Amino acid sequence: REAHRRMESRIAARLAKQGGAAGEREVLLAVLDELLGGHPETRDAIRIHTFFAARAGRDDRLAAVLTEGDEELQSLAVSVVARARADGRAGPDVDPELDGQALWTLARGLGGDVVLYGAPIEQARRVLHHVVRRLVPPVRDDAPRAEVDPGT
Repeated sequence: REAHRRMESRIAARLAKQGGAAGEREVLLAVLDELLGGHPETRDAIRIHTFFAARAGRDDRLAAVLTEGDEELQSLAVSVVARARADGRAGPDVDPELDGQALWTLARGLGGDVVLYGAPIEQARRVLHHVVRRLVPPVRDDAPRAEVDPGT
């Protein structure tokens, strides 16, 4: 849980570096970027999560610990996609529920690729940001700061 708090601090620092008020899209990008495993502590958390995930199938308490907070983040992803669709930034083929879930799952999978299989973090970021731009294009007013600075 302490590791989660430090992850939240890194996310907040990323958003603060952007300046101005961060919208839901920027918050989502910062969260998803953290899940890619760019920080050594996040990489450790992904390894530990993966190790215990195999055991969680038989232990409801462990499963609850491993998924704590996931529902809130999935809801954020769905909300961001739904807003983009309602604003006309996303096409009619975009399904907020499915595509929000897909963004969440994509980030977690890319994080696993980075940490467990050695995929380059920059490649994972390019993939994630490419998909986010397609599903949730930035609002014109925030277009210059739409991408999160992963340097934190």
